[in-house]
Amino acid sequence: YQEGQVAAVLVLCYNRPRYLERTLGTLKKRLLARSLKQKFPVYVSQDRRAQNLTGPALATREVIRRFESTDGGKAEGGFIAARLERDPQFVSLPPPKTPGHLHNYFHLSGHYKWALTQMFDCRRFPKVIILEDDMLISADFFSYFEGTHRLLDEDPTVYTISSWNDNGFAEYAGNPAEVFRTDFFPGLGWMMGANLWRELKFKWPRAFWDDWMREPAQTKGRSSVVPEVSRNANFGQERGASGNEDPMRAHVSRVVKNEVFVNFSERNLTEELALGAYRKRLQERIRRSTLLANLELAVPLSGVTRDCRIAYASKWELEDMLRFLSLAPLSHGMARGSFDGVIQLRAGRNRLLFIVPGHNQTQQKV
Repeated sequence: YQEGQVAAVLVLCYNRPRYLERTLGTLKKRLLARSLKQKFPVYVSQDRRAQNLTGPALATREVIRRFESTDGGKAEGGFIAARLERDPQFVSLPPPKTPGHLHNYFHLSGHYKWALTQMFDCRRFPKVIILEDDMLISADFFSYFEGTHRLLDEDPTVYTISSWNDNGFAEYAGNPAEVFRTDFFPGLGWMMGANLWRELKFKWPRAFWDDWMREPAQTKGRSSVVPEVSRNANFGQERGASGNEDPMRAHVSRVVKNEVFVNFSERNLTEELALGAYRKRLQERIRRSTLLANLELAVPLSGVTRDCRIAYASKWELEDMLRFLSLAPLSHGMARGSFDGVIQLRAGRNRLLFIVPGHNQTQQKV
């Protein structure tokens, strides 16, 4: 870690050379366009599961070497500060009798733990932005993290910062300047701080690390911060970084990437997103919205002329609403993108549709 750096960027990969080349190419373009490589040093970590790499894994290593700098990224043409490879001796095998299709989830979780150890414990970075090999970032991706990174230092109620909105479909996300809190950890292009790593590293799971990070034992009531319009697009159609088919692929592929540059460093997001004030503003806006009897009255959302809300009385009713709106199903009993049980969706340029818990719950939580 050096003075003036905002956060290190960690790109995890295994054996998808074409994807990695595309991801690193965009990453390099964004960094060099605004002379940001000193603020955001890039490290690429490859999961090496055998002593001798062959086939796609070997081709992936060659892609990294083509982007690699020989001087730690200091020269004008330099890009990657360092290449990391997890040696096979650090690869732990899945438990006996684990079905074969689950093995890669163990490899991925182990790779995350190893790579984060390298970044936080060995290189002493205070913050790390984590990407995988099939993500294209927006032009203001680094502006977003430069404007939000202090939240991890100054607000103990913030869990992580993510560039991804799980509900950021074209029909539900339209304000590129909007940033909000969610109780659901989104992952997919996210930043964590060293303090959180110290909490989690000794109990890091052997598999399904992202689901584990959504559990109350880890979140401890803290929120993640996300933009309304995502700052990265996940383009992978092959098997994911884990090597397995992703059941969420249909939803992930619908999320749109921001195309309008926003200078987040000009804003005081620590003040804007302070928990008490944020919750109060949300409560007031929901209170002033128009209560709808059913969702059909709000569809299509582009025709909504005022803030609206619809209440659900049970998780089954909420599941029906999510299906009607083609949103992802509940996970761990929680809706993706929700805060205090509330989901907010853009309905026209300046209007929102709120999906809220029933009256008593809303009064208690929002």
